[in-house]
Amino acid sequence: MSIFVVALLPAATTASPALAGPSSTVERVSTAMAMAGVSPTADRAKVTADGSVSIDNLRPAVSLRAGTQTVRAEVQDAAAAGSSTGNGTRVYGDVARNTDFAITTPGPGTVQILAIMHRSSASNTQRYKLDLPAGAALTPVGGGYLITGSGGTVIGTVNEPWAKDAKGRHLPTRYEIDGTTLVQRTETAGAEYPIVADPRITIGLGVYLNMWGYELRATAIAYLAAGGAGLAVACATASRLPSPLNIIASIACTYVGSNAVKYLFRKAVDIYNSNQISDGTCYQIKLGNTGDRWKRVSASNC
Repeated sequence: MSIFVVALLPAATTASPALAGPSSTVERVSTAMAMAGVSPTADRAKVTADGSVSIDNLRPAVSLRAGTQTVRAEVQDAAAAGSSTGNGTRVYGDVARNTDFAITTPGPGTVQILAIMHRSSASNTQRYKLDLPAGAALTPVGGGYLITGSGGTVIGTVNEPWAKDAKGRHLPTRYEIDGTTLVQRTETAGAEYPIVADPRITIGLGVYLNMWGYELRATAIAYLAAGGAGLAVACATASRLPSPLNIIASIACTYVGSNAVKYLFRKAVDIYNSNQISDGTCYQIKLGNTGDRWKRVSASNC
C-alpha cells in the first residue's frame, strides 16, 4: 500500500523558516502533521499489500513492486532536491514554490507522501504522475480507483481521498485523472492552515486486512449479535450494517465481493470462539482467499 498525504501551511505573518536547510524541512513537516492532528499511522482495520517499496533519494517519487508488477508515483514537474531523514521520514526541501515534500513508510508495503505548502500562494492542487504496469488501468470506484491488470485482476487501489484543516474539519477534496496523472484538488476557502489531505494507494500480489485483537474481538461480537450466519451482507448496503461491521465491510468491499466479506466475519467468530484473541496482538487475513484465516502477524502491520 502506498499513501499520499498533502498538507498546506499558513501564510506567515512573520519571516518564514528558510527552505534550504533539510533539518528545518523536517521540523516544518512534523509541525504541519501535529497542527492538522494527523499522524502517519493507519486507521482502524488497516489494509496492507505484499508489495515492496523503493523511495527515490533525490526526487519526491516512489516505486511499489509486487512480483513483475510495478507502480511508480512521482510529484509531477518536481525540481530535483536533496533529501534527508528525520524520524523515519525523507524530506525534499523547496520542491515547488513555497512547497516541501516528504515521504515516510508507516508500515509494510505502505508509503505516505506529504506536500507542505507554506503560503496561500502555493497551489492547492497536487499532481502525481503514475506509471502503471503494461495493460493496467484505473477504474473509478466511489471517490477513488481500482488499479486493474491486463486480465482485469485488481492489483491495487487508489482509495477515496480526505482532507482536514488545523481544526480537524473535513474539507471537500477530489481526484481527477489527466492522462497518466492523478490530480488531487482540495477546496481551502475558509479553512485554517495547515490542511492535510490523505489519499491512499495500494499494490500487491496479495491484499490483507489487519486489525488489533480488541478490534477483531469487537467485530466477532458484533457479527454474532447482528445475527451471525443469518446476517445478510451485501457490499451495496455495507454502510447499513451495525458498527463496526459497516466499517470493516466498506473497506473490504473495495477489494472483494460480499461472500468474501461474510467469510472474514465468520473467521473472526471462529478465532473468537477458540479464545485465541489477544487484545494487544495484530491479526491479519488475506482478502479474497476463502481458505485463509485470521493469524497473528507483526504489530507493524497494524
